[in-house]
Amino acid sequence: IPVVGSLVTTILGPVFAGGLMLAAAAQKRGEAIQVPDLFGGFSQRRNPLIMLGLFHLLFAFLLGLIFVVITIVFFFFFFLVNNAGFMQQHLFGIMLLVFFLGLLTIPAAMGFWFAPSLVALEDLPAWPSIKASFTASLKNWSALLVYGLIVLLASLAVGLLVGLLAGLLGAFLPRGG
Repeated sequence: IPVVGSLVTTILGPVFAGGLMLAAAAQKRGEAIQVPDLFGGFSQRRNPLIMLGLFHLLFAFLLGLIFVVITIVFFFFFFLVNNAGFMQQHLFGIMLLVFFLGLLTIPAAMGFWFAPSLVALEDLPAWPSIKASFTASLKNWSALLVYGLIVLLASLAVGLLVGLLAGLLGAFLPRGG
């Protein structure tokens, strides 16, 4: 379901992540993990984990709102100038805008990175877990930077591979195939 599915996934994502953390903690204690253990977030810390998902949804909405406002202002100047070459002349500005908007997602990601674990394992409420996650991310910035670069490079490699395969497939298929 296009819109509802995204909302439900955003809200319930921390609940599932909390269940995974509870199952991992049970395994660390030497207990056997069973399938119902993976859904432990629904039975043990459901309300704070759902609240964490609602905070995540709010942050995503605010970032989206900032993106829309900045984009509207940018394109307002585009139409005000009424110049067909405006986009080409300001390509660097557009790239800088996209980079800036990407930078805005980093503090939000830092706040939510460890938060489900803190709620599920440490019994922290939602907002204090976001603050603690942000602080922990600041302390571990170098490890998170390396992880982010690895994910970026892997994503680029997969994207290039898929593009190459699509191009090769298109070259060998008959027109319209």
